[in-house]
Amino acid sequence: MPRIPEVRVPIPDKPVRFMHQLRAFIRSRNLSLATERAYCAWIKRYIKYYQFKHPRDLDHRHVEQFLHHLVVVDNVRKNTQKAALNSLAFLYNQFLQQPLGDLNITRSRRPRKLPVVLSHKEAMMIIESLDHPWRLITQLMYGSGLRVGEVVSLRVRDLDFDARLLRVSNGKGDKDRSTILPFELIDPLRQQILLVDQQLSTDLANGFGEVYVSAAAERLNLSARTELRWQYLFPSATLYFDHAARTARRHHVQDRTLQRKIKQVVKRRRILKDASCHTFRHSFATRLLEQGTNIRVVQELLGHASVSTTEIYTHVLNRKALSTQSPIDQ
Repeated sequence: MPRIPEVRVPIPDKPVRFMHQLRAFIRSRNLSLATERAYCAWIKRYIKYYQFKHPRDLDHRHVEQFLHHLVVVDNVRKNTQKAALNSLAFLYNQFLQQPLGDLNITRSRRPRKLPVVLSHKEAMMIIESLDHPWRLITQLMYGSGLRVGEVVSLRVRDLDFDARLLRVSNGKGDKDRSTILPFELIDPLRQQILLVDQQLSTDLANGFGEVYVSAAAERLNLSARTELRWQYLFPSATLYFDHAARTARRHHVQDRTLQRKIKQVVKRRRILKDASCHTFRHSFATRLLEQGTNIRVVQELLGHASVSTTEIYTHVLNRKALSTQSPIDQ
């Protein structure tokens, strides 16, 4: 049975190695798996940059130099530099208890690109070319504005059919939010839950049926791992072995598989835009703004911390709404 890389890295009960201690500290703060992976990746890169010196032996000047290198040599974007800074700030300010103070940082000047947006016709052409469950997953990205990691990790309990709301737990920045649950998807989603229930019954009969749940959820409900409402909405076709729990479990489908299938359809249907999974989220936001939805509402549905992030879609609209006639068209 394949081991799923999205599952948390096993660590000893009493960690000794630095990275094990760091992971244990991150988990004690109830941060998401995505945050753990991002922080650990940047901190490893930082340690490697300084030839594997211990971070305790480095200080704010070394952090400034590393961030300077990212901008000047690696030519990273603003958000990439910000992600590195957040990771190192967490390392020093919280984990090592060695506050960095005010940093003198060379800020990235690399311009931010406008997002690629599909027309409604293009979006539906891609969706209709996918088979189950990838079609329904992509419909949720386009219809609810979900990130690829958010949609594949949905659980049955995240759907509220009566309120027509979809809950995103531990989204980017470890934040929860609610977004639109499209009316057209209610029946397909109910059918999907029936399939999940059938799979769970089969797994339980075979001595399996567990999914990963957080320690906090398990403390509140000891049977959460085998309850339908905690099952992933889009479960993997295969089981994996969780080495930490020493048991076989069923995870969700892989985001890499979805990304690959969408790329294949884009190429096959000869759509010339550089479209990916995230393009459906961009298209969701643009459609709402075209309909006159208040930008603050769109910000909330997307889970953006700042409205300035959402405002980039207004630039896309302005570009599409240009009414000036070209001389050659005259």
